[in-house]
Amino acid sequence: LGSPAVPAGSREAACHNRVAAAARKYLAVRMQLQRRCQADVDLGRLAPSTDCRSHDPGARLADARSRLDASLGKCRDADFAAEQNARVVRNAE
Repeated sequence: LGSPAVPAGSREAACHNRVAAAARKYLAVRMQLQRRCQADVDLGRLAPSTDCRSHDPGARLADARSRLDASLGKCRDADFAAEQNARVVRNAE
């Protein structure tokens, strides 16, 4: 995938940092939910057919995703060097 380009100005750097922080939070929530779901499947608390990739009790994952999307929406297209950051986050799902 290569390395993301280094932001040139303060606006670009702020955008880059905001998106990176939102992506870290989103992925942390996603991994926590998937770990908890798999543990519950293993312990028999959830049905074995439960798909832990999409299991989202309380809509925590949807909320984290909307915050990530809001962070992406605050940046202008020009703030993304070759839009590489947005593609990496979206392809991670």
